[in-house]
Amino acid sequence: MSAEAATEKILRDNSIQILDDKLKNSAEKLDSIQTNQAALITQQTILRTAQSAISDELKDLKEKFSTSQISEIINEIMILRGSPVFFNAHSPSDYGTSNTAIVFSTVIEDSNSGLDPKTGKVHIKTRGLYHFSFSLTTSIRSKTGILAYLMQNNKELCGGYSSDSSNNQTVGCSATFTANENDEIYVYLSRGQIISGSQSSFTGFLVHKN
Repeated sequence: MSAEAATEKILRDNSIQILDDKLKNSAEKLDSIQTNQAALITQQTILRTAQSAISDELKDLKEKFSTSQISEIINEIMILRGSPVFFNAHSPSDYGTSNTAIVFSTVIEDSNSGLDPKTGKVHIKTRGLYHFSFSLTTSIRSKTGILAYLMQNNKELCGGYSSDSSNNQTVGCSATFTANENDEIYVYLSRGQIISGSQSSFTGFLVHKN
């Protein structure tokens, strides 16, 4: 064999080897892609199965429990997971309706507290130890001073009083106590008139669940 022929054979053999290596590499990549696709299909199947199971469980819950009962269950889960229960609200306008619960409809923050902004009353969702407080600033239009109480249902927990009607006065009180589910906590204005905004506020939070 001549030197030229030998050289051509070597080049041809090298080219064949290079092509063979590329084919093997491409085949390995194709196998990897097919494996990943199979894994992805498996994951999608698992997700669809899980979603279907969750949908069935929710359907069963709706059939077994009312909307209010489901809400109570969710509330219990939030408490058990350590989700905080608290609120902070202000009176949106001057208020002077005696012998009524003061409405605190300007809600600054609220986390599952049970506060009804329309009435100013907190409806306790979970039995536990709570801390509540209020701070009220009297209006100079108030001619009788002010008297207000923190109430648990019909029970007075603490109160704030001022007989000075010549200037703006701030009264308030705070209490830590055990509240039962469905208790109503509110600020009761016995007499007087308060000004609106952050100067007349109502706050509370759950210390711990009993």
